[in-house]
Amino acid sequence: MKEALRYLAFGDSLTVGYGAPPGQGFVPLYAKSLETATGREVAVVNAGVNGATTQNLLDSLRTDPELRERVERSDLITITAGGNDLIQAALPFVYEGDAAILRSALQAYETNYRGIVDAIRGARAEGSSSALLVLIGLYNPLPVMAEAAEWVRRFNEYLQKLAAADVQVVDVYDAFVGRERELLYSDHIHPNARGYAAIAEQITRSVPNRLYETIA
Repeated sequence: MKEALRYLAFGDSLTVGYGAPPGQGFVPLYAKSLETATGREVAVVNAGVNGATTQNLLDSLRTDPELRERVERSDLITITAGGNDLIQAALPFVYEGDAAILRSALQAYETNYRGIVDAIRGARAEGSSSALLVLIGLYNPLPVMAEAAEWVRRFNEYLQKLAAADVQVVDVYDAFVGRERELLYSDHIHPNARGYAAIAEQITRSVPNRLYETIA
């Protein structure tokens, strides 16, 4: 019998599953689909942190030896990041109307996300070389803000540039457009259980089963 597939979920409150009942976040739902796709047990470590920005996540990778060890041991890593970067820039933008605030947030996101991927690859060089990295794009966490859709698009466009043989990018934006009332939690920012199910479904659809065969 094959060993359990070691799945590390890394990221912000979306990885935590904030807004959904226990067990209804995208991480446990995706883990179940992984078991079906691979025929293997999936051992999940959830390293999500509510409110984490890309800078916070990068700092954790650089300074937390326990997290680095988990990265080294993982066969599969999913990442959710960037929503808080955008949200934190949105409030001062609304007050000041200066697009430079959002441009600065995008630039920080690009630099930090590249750093996150590089840090994970660096840690993986010390462990197995067969890990698969899945980067989950942004839906629009601020649908009531007219300018938000354009900036979410820019964030997601950059994420696509990180795709590689060992990096799969998953687009969840379209799954939420026009369905915000159905898929968002009462705070109108985080997904609810249906929203997380939609994210898990998008990941399952987007990551070809053949890629799982590369995992040792």
